[in-house]
Amino acid sequence: MSRRRHIAALLVRTLLVFCLTFAAASLILLVRSRFAGDVVTRTEYIVAPNDQDERRFTLDSIDHRIIIANLQTVLLNQPPSTAARPPQAPYWEFAEDPRKVGWMPMSEPRWLYRLGVSYTITWNNTPPIIVHHVAIVIHDLTLLAIALLAAALLRWADRRLTRPQRRRAAGLCARCGYDLRASAGRCPECGEAAAPTVATAGTSP
Repeated sequence: MSRRRHIAALLVRTLLVFCLTFAAASLILLVRSRFAGDVVTRTEYIVAPNDQDERRFTLDSIDHRIIIANLQTVLLNQPPSTAARPPQAPYWEFAEDPRKVGWMPMSEPRWLYRLGVSYTITWNNTPPIIVHHVAIVIHDLTLLAIALLAAALLRWADRRLTRPQRRRAAGLCARCGYDLRASAGRCPECGEAAAPTVATAGTSP
C-alpha cells in the first residue's frame, strides 16, 4: 500500500470511529430524552456605563430533540442602578430540564421540516431592547440516521482503499482480482505487475 493510500485509510478509519461514537451518543440521547432532559448553558454578561448585554448559548436535549439556541439581549440607555447585574466572566451550567416541548414548526422549508429539522430566527433592533435569537431543532432520529449513513459511506471507502492490500494478501491481482497463485511476472488479465511471494522475495539472485 502506498503511503498516500495508507494515510487516507487511517483518516477514513478515524472518521468512522467518530461517526460510530456519535451514533451511539445519539441513540443514548434518544432513549434518555424520553424520560429526562439535559441542558448545557453558557452565559455571559457585559455591562457598559448605560447598557447591559446578556449572551446565552444553550444546548438542550429534551423530548427526542436537540435544541441549539443562541440568545443575545441588549438593554440600551438604562439608568444607573445599584440593582443592575454586575459584569461576570462567561460560565457554564449543566442541569436537568424537566420541560416537555412540542414540535415547533417555524420558517423552514417543508422538505426540511419532514427531515426532522426546524429553526427560527428573531432579529429585533428596536431600542431600547435589542434581541437576536437563533434556534435550531433537530430530531434525535435525524442525527442517528446521518451518523449511520456517514459510517456506512466511510466503511465503503475504507474497503475501497484497502482492497489492493487484501487482494495481494490473498494471492490475487491488486487491480482486477485475478488469481495469480499459478502465475508469475504480470497478471495475464490486466498486465499489472504481480507482487513477489515470500519465497521469491527472500531469495537472492
